[in-house]
Amino acid sequence: MALGHVLTANRLSDGIVVFLTATSAWSEKIDEAVLAREPLAAGALEKRGAEFEDTNLVTGAYLIEAERQGDAIVPTHVRERIRACGPTIAYLGAQTPPCQADAPAVAA
Repeated sequence: MALGHVLTANRLSDGIVVFLTATSAWSEKIDEAVLAREPLAAGALEKRGAEFEDTNLVTGAYLIEAERQGDAIVPTHVRERIRACGPTIAYLGAQTPPCQADAPAVAA
């Protein structure tokens, strides 16, 4: 397991939670995010997030603590896991959560 930080924000066009990838694109899938494992790398992610905010592509960019578990990136806090995986119940016809049902529990 590799502990680090992922940059997250909300896309301004629709409010969807997004994650910064290694190619400086924004993805709705946390598993595609770049995981910064050193403080300088995390700082570079924050700087890149501010640049995207300045161009009005995203808002509220901030780092979250996460860890790599195999091919998955799992946030270490419940709030961020809910942001990454979506609602904890089905709504408006959405029946399949975007994260694995058998993912390990995370700290509160």
